[in-house]
Amino acid sequence: MENLRDLFSEVKNLRDKKRNMLDKIRVINNSIHTKMEKKKEIAKIVKKNKGERDRIVEEIKKLMEKLKSIPKSDIKEDPRRIRKLIERLDWKIQTEVMPYKKEQELTKKIKELQVQAEELEKKYIGMRERGKIENEIKHLEQEKRLLHSTVISYSKQWKEIHSEIESLMEKKNELFKKMDEINSKVKEIDAKIDSVKKEIGREKAKRIEAEVLEREKRSKIIKDKINEKLLEVKEKFKHKKKLTKDDLMILQAADEGII
Repeated sequence: MENLRDLFSEVKNLRDKKRNMLDKIRVINNSIHTKMEKKKEIAKIVKKNKGERDRIVEEIKKLMEKLKSIPKSDIKEDPRRIRKLIERLDWKIQTEVMPYKKEQELTKKIKELQVQAEELEKKYIGMRERGKIENEIKHLEQEKRLLHSTVISYSKQWKEIHSEIESLMEKKNELFKKMDEINSKVKEIDAKIDSVKKEIGREKAKRIEAEVLEREKRSKIIKDKINEKLLEVKEKFKHKKKLTKDDLMILQAADEGII
């Protein structure tokens, strides 16, 4: 016949382990929840930045098409200088006495200069428009690169958090697996306890169980006091206070895993 005290003690230890595992699972669940919320926040940021980036890409495409419709020009002459020359020639015709032929020549020259000035002004306007569009494209390209960099950065964070969640889920599943093993073991021991109880009688079994629980309770109180003392010793050691022989023995026992 198996020792009932040992069976009660074993069941209690197993149930204590199960409670510790449940505590760990609660901590893991809280951590998973926090990380899931963080993932959602990051996903929103990534989506927003991707949308803004895509909008800018489309805007750049439209500006590039518009740029194609404006011919490139290399203006070597300032239209303002030609306009001033026209004004001087016109003033000369109005104020000076000259032969008719000379006047006709100047009038013709003015018309030619006006055509030249108008063509240069059109090119000048196109050049300014091209410059404006090119600067706008440059600015948008900078925005696009910044948004793309932000998307990459946050996407990396999202993947890291996702990996952490998967790791936590694995730990959680492993704990559940161990709990199932404990449940099976407890069920097996409970069956043995019932068998022993039938042999020795219910009252005696209750008395033995109570003794085991009392012994475990005293053991826990002692362990708690030792741990409390260990914390005090560590504080003394941390603040470089003098340690007693008992203090040194406690530290040594802790290092060796005895307590």
